[in-house]
Amino acid sequence: MIVRIGRRDPSTVYEVEVTSGIHATRPIGVPTWEDFKQRHFIDGIPLPVRPRRREQVPPPSWHEMVRAVQEAHRAFRTELIQLLTAALPGHDIFVSADHGPLRRSPGSVDWSEERFGFEITIGASIGNLPPVTALDRVSTLLEQQGWRLTQRTDDAVGGSRELFEVWVDARPLKVTVFGRSPLYRSPPEPGSAFVVEAR
Repeated sequence: MIVRIGRRDPSTVYEVEVTSGIHATRPIGVPTWEDFKQRHFIDGIPLPVRPRRREQVPPPSWHEMVRAVQEAHRAFRTELIQLLTAALPGHDIFVSADHGPLRRSPGSVDWSEERFGFEITIGASIGNLPPVTALDRVSTLLEQQGWRLTQRTDDAVGGSRELFEVWVDARPLKVTVFGRSPLYRSPPEPGSAFVVEAR
């Protein structure tokens, strides 16, 4: 376990990363050891490292892709907050997690091989409202906004719209909405536009 403490207030723990045991998770974008070996070893011998280019030239649509993923992130975050605000008026809405657009693939000396995306988690305190009622309200609004809901249980629902994905979990006192973007990449071919693809 790695524990990071605050600089100004050493008594404050601001991040805990579990690195071993049953609760350890692999960070997004980091390959498993097997994936790493398959990508970087042949017959047990490491592949040579590609040298870094003397002058890094971004792919043709790189700047457009960066703008597009940033705009999509802002719009999606706003949509999820407005969804819970409309479905659960009078209840506290809060952002649980939002790390913004980040690389969601292994890093590369060739920027065209990298993919970017984002995940956002929004919560709402529901007080005495029954979780099934809260889930029904959120599900109804999602369908009205064009989301195709395909995965439903008593306390959760999941769906997609235009390569974006959303999951809603309703428990006593709280509803959580987790949203995930598709992946954005910028191909190396001259004149090419950036590409948006499913995860």
